[in-house]
Amino acid sequence: MLTRLDELLHRQCDIILRQYVAGLQRISESYRRRPEYELRQTGKAALDASLSFMLRGDPAPMNRFIDDIVQKRSDAGFKLEEVQEAFQIFRDVVRPVIVEHMPHEDINAALEMVDRCANYSIRRFSGKFLIRQENEMRTVNIILSTALEDLKRERANALAANKLKDQFLANVSHELKTPLTGIIGFSKILIGMEDGDQKTKDKLRVINEQGRALLRMINTLLLISEINAGAIHISRDAVDFRDLVDLAVQNIKKLKIAENHPITFEAGGDMPIVICDSEKMMEVVYELLLNSLKFSEPGAGVQLRLNHNRGRLVLEVMDEGVGIDAEELNRIFSAFYQLDGSITRKYGGNGLGLTMIKKVVELHNGSISVASKPGKGSTFTLTVPLA
Repeated sequence: MLTRLDELLHRQCDIILRQYVAGLQRISESYRRRPEYELRQTGKAALDASLSFMLRGDPAPMNRFIDDIVQKRSDAGFKLEEVQEAFQIFRDVVRPVIVEHMPHEDINAALEMVDRCANYSIRRFSGKFLIRQENEMRTVNIILSTALEDLKRERANALAANKLKDQFLANVSHELKTPLTGIIGFSKILIGMEDGDQKTKDKLRVINEQGRALLRMINTLLLISEINAGAIHISRDAVDFRDLVDLAVQNIKKLKIAENHPITFEAGGDMPIVICDSEKMMEVVYELLLNSLKFSEPGAGVQLRLNHNRGRLVLEVMDEGVGIDAEELNRIFSAFYQLDGSITRKYGGNGLGLTMIKKVVELHNGSISVASKPGKGSTFTLTVPLA
């Protein structure tokens, strides 16, 4: 019987392999992507290993074949179920050949041998495939864990460096404020003296204005450092926002940059009270105005409009300046971010004003947004909750 089975399966080899390949290509896309010659080679190897197992009781060729299939199919991303089904297809292809061509008295014994071989193959393959997958997952987990630890260390280092930077900025800012305050104060006294000539007073005004600009920059650095360090103190004052905006407008009009720029402010109806830090919110409105003036050509106007809607106060600051490209809009509130170099050289700036505005407004549970088109100006919209 064994000799007849051996001869039969070798004689019917081409038919078995053709039906085996067709069955594989039906069961999954994974097998359809494999070359047909490869599937035929796999089928031939499976047949040879099966004959050694069934006819001579030698499992070594089958074990080598299974090891090879485990590696190839695992590396190719096959699922366990797909390869298990491939073993079943091989058995289903061989069984009809035996039933049709083997002598009647040998059919049951031959079918039993095929089933025993298939079950052995599936059991061995499944165990080794799962072990390989588990080993690969452990390796991946080790790599991921190592990468995560590296990221944690890098993050800790970055946080420490950022904290040192904030401390440095705060210390430097405090040290610079004292001499600057003296320069601004003495220049103001000299401007007010009656015996000074006009040219000298004009130069003193430049010193005074530039000193105040530098002091604003230092205060912005200090404020951002305090916010980042969680050391910021926000006072809660009952504020008529209309008076706050009007005061910011009057202060900005005293600057040389405001010359030849019409600035208008309108408030719609009665304004409810807002609970906020009046000093810091005044700085926000002042910086918004200064930003609009900085990026506007002489003669271009700036308009402020104050309203309230659905429990929130809304301040719009509209200018006729250079505008902002769409791809830049989401980045202009980032620290130290500036527009392209040519605009920076022309209009100046340190990239911190809008960052400070966003942080302070968010501390008040508010929001700041911008709408703009190149050459058409920009509209900054600030909203804060009403009292």
